[in-house]
Amino acid sequence: MSGHALKLLTAGLIDNTVLTDFFFTHNDLSETPDESLAFIKCLENKQDLTTLAFNSCNLNGDLLGELKNSIENHCQLRELYLFANKIDQSGAPHIAQMIANKLQL
Repeated sequence: MSGHALKLLTAGLIDNTVLTDFFFTHNDLSETPDESLAFIKCLENKQDLTTLAFNSCNLNGDLLGELKNSIENHCQLRELYLFANKIDQSGAPHIAQMIANKLQL
């Protein structure tokens, strides 16, 4: 997905506070790091999210760190899918922190 397309998607999502399920698959977010960070940050106000999927999006390092920060207060989140992201040592601590404060995930 291009940086411009991510900006458009972010603009559309930023004011939506009632989203419950979001699936985003096969989009390499590492290609446009600035736009991708802003896109992930826009999930912060989606407190009703129950399911979130970022499969095959090449998430790691800073992107996973932003995801951790953005969903840390999402008490309704029950399912987090991160299939096929080849998470390395820079991303693993962020995942550990994501699941550490969840009662159910």
